[in-house]
Amino acid sequence: MVYLNNLDMNAEILQIVAITAHANAYLNDKQVSFDKNHPAGFGYRNIKFVSKVAQLDPIAQRVLLAQNPNDWFKFLKKNNVSRLYLTYEMSENMFNKDHLKMTKGKKVGRWNIIAKKQDKHDLWTNYIQAEYGDAINYYHLIIKDTSFGTLNFPTLETTKLYLNEILSDLISFTTKNKLKNWTNVFQNALGTLSIEDPSKLVSDNFFPADSYSLEAKQILTTIDIAWVFGGMGSWNDVSHVNDYDLYSRLTANLYNTLCNALVAVTNSYLDED
Repeated sequence: MVYLNNLDMNAEILQIVAITAHANAYLNDKQVSFDKNHPAGFGYRNIKFVSKVAQLDPIAQRVLLAQNPNDWFKFLKKNNVSRLYLTYEMSENMFNKDHLKMTKGKKVGRWNIIAKKQDKHDLWTNYIQAEYGDAINYYHLIIKDTSFGTLNFPTLETTKLYLNEILSDLISFTTKNKLKNWTNVFQNALGTLSIEDPSKLVSDNFFPADSYSLEAKQILTTIDIAWVFGGMGSWNDVSHVNDYDLYSRLTANLYNTLCNALVAVTNSYLDED
């Protein structure tokens, strides 16, 4: 896990958010660096950017494009990329307990990065592969020079509404089921959406300086607090409730809402042009 003040979400997801944010800042000519000193810079030396060179084995057959995130930023600019967008695709069946698989170290859903190049796009996805006892995080260029049409992502305003709805539902559910500690967690998450003091939100060193609004930081901190999927003692272990089907639906909805909120926050990068 990675901790940024109280930020302890899934480490892989945090990293793809941070890398995308820093890449956008670099493409806007900001002086940024993503390395081992960044709060999400764990395993920095094991982050590689590759492209497949054959169809037979997309994992084994690859060519190295960038040795680390900072070199990748340069690669993107050299290849006329103007903007990156984070995307999340939930599994085919939303109720296949993606949120439970998180506790078992399995990759669920799919996190991609779309790179915009004028009227064309590239698509990057990431996967982790064990090599010689080490875990290598590969960002893989799987689609190049195609058009995805107009890209539409939820606004921060809409995202707040969805978060407000699911958190309110969870507060009501936990109150009825006398789960006081969980009621406090979800109330705290909901309250964070309106905090005006930046010092009480996500650490300034997570995002590039002057690149994200107060509203984006409010949402990211709320996501952190509401990210209750983990190991023993997490929300996933709750079992004694009056309506377990409702619990399952609320949990799946929470997971999907948080993932989509991360997309909205990441893609709200403040362009200067």
